[in-house]
Amino acid sequence: MFSVENIKKPIADEFISFQQCYDCVFESDNPVLSAVYEQVLSVKGKQLRPVLLLLAAKLCGTPSEQTIYSAVILELLHTVSLIHDDVVDEALQRRGKKSLNAQFGNQVAVLSGDYLLSCCMNICFEKLATNARGQLVLSNLVGELSSGELLQLYSAEHLLWDREHYFQIIKKKTAALFSACTKMGAVSVNADDATIDKMATLGEYLGICFQIRDDVFDYSPELHIGKPSLHDIREGKITLPLINALQNASVAELESVCDFVRRKDFSDENLSFLARFVQEHRGIEAALHEIELYQERIRSLLNEFPDSECKMALFDFTDYVGTRTF
Repeated sequence: MFSVENIKKPIADEFISFQQCYDCVFESDNPVLSAVYEQVLSVKGKQLRPVLLLLAAKLCGTPSEQTIYSAVILELLHTVSLIHDDVVDEALQRRGKKSLNAQFGNQVAVLSGDYLLSCCMNICFEKLATNARGQLVLSNLVGELSSGELLQLYSAEHLLWDREHYFQIIKKKTAALFSACTKMGAVSVNADDATIDKMATLGEYLGICFQIRDDVFDYSPELHIGKPSLHDIREGKITLPLINALQNASVAELESVCDFVRRKDFSDENLSFLARFVQEHRGIEAALHEIELYQERIRSLLNEFPDSECKMALFDFTDYVGTRTF
């Protein structure tokens, strides 16, 4: 099993610098923000995105102060996106604990997310003042994340059940952030255009793997990942395991699934049927195969770089996102 701690070893010093700068953002004399920050930091996760950015930077050159602050900004943007997504989805849990909106209400959650977004802007203007390309990457990312969320709401409302819409959504919602991490890593060390584009593609593929794995979790109740199983389908979100299964279904089965999803009839009986349906029609198996295809593309891109500790760590990162169990 691949360990995040082992993956971080080549950028151990840089990650310490990142963590120090990141923690400084969460200092406030506002009692509401202090309480919010305590909750946010208690569920901060493995911080894979700054790890990815730092590895990408060191693969392409020598990390700088701009590298560290780019990692801070992107982790903050990720945090903001989770806060706002939980409000939109009316989610009550985040990584096994109460979500911010469940703990403090929607108003505090939204405003706290907005405040953190303003912190991102301040850091961007102050620390990346001479890096117009980096600023453009970050501003475009904010638009992509919002566009992805809106597209997902539209797709859920109109029950768009095809691969094209699915990949369009995950490229905006998840892969765009991973791609921004690898791209910003390369930009922050003044890599050439070809290398920057290569790293952006590598990050996009990693993000696609990460999201497909997340969607497999939703149909794997045996895994304890901090949220209820079959959570997405209750919200009308049709993800790859179900899309794959529907392609292998009979007309009668297809009509049955479509009927109760349209009616939002998510009884225990219907959800149990759906879980069996996805398993029996190889929906998860096909999704895992899709991950393997993207992993091969990532490895091919990495093989274009000279051997180094960071290159090996990115190989491990690639394996980790496709096999993680939480």
